[in-house]
Amino acid sequence: MMKLKSKLVLTLSIFLSACGGGSGGNGAATAGGAGTVSGLDGSTQLACTNKFGRTWTAIDNDTSKPKVGYFSNVVYGNGMFLGGIKEGGYGLWSKDGENWTRSSATNSGSGVVTYAFGKFITLDRDSSGNLIVSSTTDGASWDKKIIAQTSANSSSTLPSFYPSDLVSGNGRLIVVGSSNKIIWTTDSQTWNLAANLNELKVAKDYDFNWAAFAKGKFYTTTSADPRMLYVSTDGNIWQAQKISGDGVFPTAVITGMQYLNGLYIAVDANGVIANSSDSVNWKTVLKGNMSPIIYGNQLVIGAGQVMTIDYQKSYDYAEVAYSCDGVTWAKTKFESGNFINTVAIGDNVAVRAGVRASFSKF
Repeated sequence: MMKLKSKLVLTLSIFLSACGGGSGGNGAATAGGAGTVSGLDGSTQLACTNKFGRTWTAIDNDTSKPKVGYFSNVVYGNGMFLGGIKEGGYGLWSKDGENWTRSSATNSGSGVVTYAFGKFITLDRDSSGNLIVSSTTDGASWDKKIIAQTSANSSSTLPSFYPSDLVSGNGRLIVVGSSNKIIWTTDSQTWNLAANLNELKVAKDYDFNWAAFAKGKFYTTTSADPRMLYVSTDGNIWQAQKISGDGVFPTAVITGMQYLNGLYIAVDANGVIANSSDSVNWKTVLKGNMSPIIYGNQLVIGAGQVMTIDYQKSYDYAEVAYSCDGVTWAKTKFESGNFINTVAIGDNVAVRAGVRASFSKF
């Protein structure tokens, strides 16, 4: 059973560039080597060309600029990064990933967020347990609406739940969350509960933890069965899909999935990365340390790259793993205590949220 209280939005983006190992300080973190990573057989592989990921520069490294602080999440859309900070409840936005502007009129920074329908959309629960959707086009002015209430006399047709992740595709936006709830919308105003969730027979004690849109279909899963995906073309009708691994993947529940260059790519809770041509049969391509289970898709895609975060089991350090084909991978190692929440990939820069937030440029 997975009931995580820390609703970190890992949905929102995390991987990129070409080189293994290395460490960084408060300034730049640079991967060592020359674009190589150790293969599963111990051989040295040449990572494919990536735009970002090898070198990261701390956003607060320039003392002449106002301090930004700790990011709890970050996402990219329409040429802009949007970040959230849980403590204090203010937001951040940036055009270049390096220079940030604070906005006080925002959500709490702890909800799930994405870019869809020409705006940034976030869902969160308020102190009364009501489910609230907020949206903005510029990061400064927000519209808010309660879509599910917990009061006894509520007229809401939707249940209130803790959202874990959200993703758009096929003209729809879906939100997955606690107690196996999935809702969807075509405009962010009118929301619907997925029609056949009870037929899936997933125990109510388990949550849908992440969502992905890959090759025309929505995907999600729970921790109840590491070898079970749930698939839908419209977010309303879902089917269970059993997968087959190679004895290494999945060793634990899948924590994220994307689609790139003809391959499905997934990561499990032990940091094992695998790919598949059909989303059913999977082959391991990289063994990691640990990809901790927190809310949100732990694989991010953008600018022709895919990324994920890998942790040493003791949390002594974190690494960003990145690839431009889903087959060959490289990693950049960050110093002790540099916890990474999410990564967002833009057209010309990637941003890493968490302790010592930083950006990576080609």
